[in-house]
Amino acid sequence: MVDRDDLEFRLAVALAPMLLTISIFSLTLAANIAKPESTYVDEVLCLLSGLCVLSAAMVADSALDKANLSGLERFTFLGGGYFFFCIAAGAMTVVIPLLYLAKKTTPIMIPFWQYLLYGFTGLSVTLKLMQNKEKAWTVGMFVLFVITVCVVAAT
Repeated sequence: MVDRDDLEFRLAVALAPMLLTISIFSLTLAANIAKPESTYVDEVLCLLSGLCVLSAAMVADSALDKANLSGLERFTFLGGGYFFFCIAAGAMTVVIPLLYLAKKTTPIMIPFWQYLLYGFTGLSVTLKLMQNKEKAWTVGMFVLFVITVCVVAAT
């Protein structure tokens, strides 16, 4: 019988890269849709991409939570690589709605408050991943993500 912790570790190792691959593939497909205004395919692909980035981040975070790594220890984990992964996950959370909106309108036409919303969403993802078992950041991250999706859908 397989130990639960060992199984979770093995799944985390396999699942996170697969989720990031799906995210990249979804964004590539969304960018290549010829007439995005005639279907909802690009919306679904961008949403899928965002969910995959959040899922990959949550899988990695869960593994570190189980190891009980503090926020300070996460800065140096994997030679600082985990810290940069957190920044990259937060940045992707910001970039995905901007890429989607860039197909619909020029980025200059996007109101400044939307840039702030996307920035805070990305920051909440980064901070959540750098914290140990912090439920408030998890809730904040998902609430901001849902608000971002709603704002993007209404634009």
